[in-house]
Amino acid sequence: MRTHHWAVLAGLALAVSQAVHAQDATIINARIAVGDGPVIANGYILVQSGHIVTVAPGRPAQTVGTVIDAAGLTAVPGFIDGHKHINTGPLEKQQMADLIEHGFTTVLSGGGPADGNLILAKHIDSGMINGPHVLASGRFNLHGTPEQAREAIRAMAAQGIKYTGEVAVTPVPTATPQELAVLRAAVDEGAKDGVQVQVHAVSTPAMVAATQAGVRHQVHLPNKDFMSYDDAALIADSGTHVLDLISFGDPLIDVFQNDDTPRFRTGLAWPESIAGANRDDKGRATGTEGAFTLINARRIWDATGGKGLGYGSDQSYPVRDVLEHELKSLMVMFSMQDVIRILTINTASFLGLQNDIGTLEPLKRADIVLVRGNPFEDFHDLLHTVLVLKDGKVVVDQRDRAVPADLGAAGAAAGNATLVGTLSAAVARPDQTPVLSCEQLGRMHLAQTRALSARDVAAGSFDVPASPAGDRLAGTLQLPALCAVTAQLRPGRGLNLQLQVSLPSSGWNGSLLVLGDGAAVAPQALNEPLHHGYAVATMDSGHAGARGRKARGTQAREGASDGALHAGVEQAKALVKDFYGATARYVYWIGADPEQLSALQAHAEDYDGVVVRDSDAQAATGAAPDLTGYAARGGKVIEYRGGSEAPASSNASVAAYESLIARSGGLSQAQRFYRLFILPIPRNADRYRADWLTAIDEWVQRDAAPDVVLAAHLPAPDAPKHPPQGLVFEPQFGVHTVCAYPDVARLQNGAGETPVDWMCLPGPRASQTAAAQSP
Repeated sequence: MRTHHWAVLAGLALAVSQAVHAQDATIINARIAVGDGPVIANGYILVQSGHIVTVAPGRPAQTVGTVIDAAGLTAVPGFIDGHKHINTGPLEKQQMADLIEHGFTTVLSGGGPADGNLILAKHIDSGMINGPHVLASGRFNLHGTPEQAREAIRAMAAQGIKYTGEVAVTPVPTATPQELAVLRAAVDEGAKDGVQVQVHAVSTPAMVAATQAGVRHQVHLPNKDFMSYDDAALIADSGTHVLDLISFGDPLIDVFQNDDTPRFRTGLAWPESIAGANRDDKGRATGTEGAFTLINARRIWDATGGKGLGYGSDQSYPVRDVLEHELKSLMVMFSMQDVIRILTINTASFLGLQNDIGTLEPLKRADIVLVRGNPFEDFHDLLHTVLVLKDGKVVVDQRDRAVPADLGAAGAAAGNATLVGTLSAAVARPDQTPVLSCEQLGRMHLAQTRALSARDVAAGSFDVPASPAGDRLAGTLQLPALCAVTAQLRPGRGLNLQLQVSLPSSGWNGSLLVLGDGAAVAPQALNEPLHHGYAVATMDSGHAGARGRKARGTQAREGASDGALHAGVEQAKALVKDFYGATARYVYWIGADPEQLSALQAHAEDYDGVVVRDSDAQAATGAAPDLTGYAARGGKVIEYRGGSEAPASSNASVAAYESLIARSGGLSQAQRFYRLFILPIPRNADRYRADWLTAIDEWVQRDAAPDVVLAAHLPAPDAPKHPPQGLVFEPQFGVHTVCAYPDVARLQNGAGETPVDWMCLPGPRASQTAAAQSP
């Protein structure tokens, strides 16, 4: 009894403690940017005891704690500033309020003194002032001895400090031997004591030298030179993380001085006052620092696979002004998805906190920011913070400042779409590594499987050949090492299905792709999806595709074949889960034919996105399947077909799509989940190639509905090659704009081989033509 009594008291004490420091909450009707790519168009977040429990589309079955209706708002992970000079002092309350009110929930002090940093953190943690989580840093003297640096690192560790402030090495020509010797000692001691050493190098030679000395955290991009691919690869391969400060050398116009004069961040004239300005042979400041940071940001991003670039403001101006200027610069080189990653999970990784913060995922700390509107349409919306939750507790509430009309319009749009897939601890994350070996997977006993084999395949490459016109798609692309699985299934009486699944051993993007329509698929068709990190499955049910099946079979035969494909995708999902220890985040089907959409009617849960191919040789026999259930789950369909000389009124695909529009309640309703694209008419054996996988992936993951796709115009093999002219590198064969039906691409100018030559304009509707012809 006494043991139980103390357990109850302990539980009550824990509950009281959690109530003081954290809060349960339910956020509903929110657009949710998870942080590492996916966007849920309309979903909810459950928070308990200061941590995220569930992130999912739709509405929760039950709510917990405070219920926050986020209609018209976008939820993003709390912003993280990995390098900002802050400390205790008379202005700390205003400075911390400025940070938290603009969405920054974690900030690392960029410098000492350490005692002041610790006091500031204590003031926030005790509730004396409102502000972000403050991570303290300490100093050591780079110009002392290696042993003195070790002593300073040990002293920081004793205080509970896990980061050094920025350590400035000589950028030009490069770090000195003495500096590097002290750095090596500091890095070595830091590895022993758990203190992260951070370096300010700002030139490529100095960054490379610091990397070779063991430094893995650089607080600024190079602003003295352009970084080469090889140097970027060296830095990336070491596991180094870099903070951006991309707007370091960019002129500030009408930001702090309210005039139209370009200025450096000191407020003095640009570019003459740039610290350590690059100058020409006559001593004139060139302002090249702005260009260097832009290009180098992208160079680091690409070399690290989008993971090695985080956010560090390094400025003491008002937070909104600094963030706005940094966003303007970032948007030159990055998408909004990339920008959010830079502000959140990438900076969390810089700080070694990627398992605690940086994404809106289960088990992570509930640091959540709700911003007005949709930043994926206008990056300025990221500046309009409405609510901030820190550890699940609402610490900023500015809903009275939101614009009701703005929120209402956005909320109405957000409420009409959902995204398939619930994020939980069992759902795969990008780059999730296998938990089984290929050999172990081959020994698994799976239901309905007659035979199962698995073998390791080494990493390789494949060539994308150039066309006679010299198209830019040519090159050599890498293939990952993978586990190749073959399984013979008997999903039903008289059915035999051969399933092949290729599982990348590293770099898996968390998604499964099913290729083909149940017939054999050419091996080279797997190359590009594997290059982009998909697990890829193909299935051969022994028929020659939809047309062969239709020619031989009955409706029952077609239903049985669809059942075999369902069994195949279920088995592919099971293999993915066994190999990686987590279910695929998204499942796509590329290459289905229109008749096989009946599979979505029967098994709406099989796929998140489907790309349907049609051709003039195929008919749309009978009524199109009912996809209501699939659409309700948030599933998406893209259908494409080759061009035809026949008018739209007699085009079978268009007629079928028009019937779908009628059943869905209108064009806008149908286009929420199904879009039709008609490629241009081929002539003289030329062809068109579009990246349908990226289009469906962007639509499913980020709710980026495709109004337009770009199709590469490829000539026939024997077409004559013409020399490049002007701005168009392929004067005869280039890129063609393809519009979502009922819009059509109208040539506005030029030769029609660049996207800007075309404009999507309303075309004739088959329904309108039929109505006009009716008596």
